[in-house]
Amino acid sequence: MFWVDPARDLTFVLLTAGLLEETRNLDRCQRLSDLVQAAVVD
Repeated sequence: MFWVDPARDLTFVLLTAGLLEETRNLDRCQRLSDLVQAAVVD
C-alpha cells in the first residue's frame, strides 16, 4: 500500500509479510496510514 500527498511533501509506503485476512489487513493499513498523517506537524 502507498499514497503520496504532494501538498504536504509526504509519501507513505507499507510493505508487510504478515498474512491476515483481507478485512483485517485493510484495517491495519488504514490505522498505520492514519498514524502517519496524525504525526505530521504542518
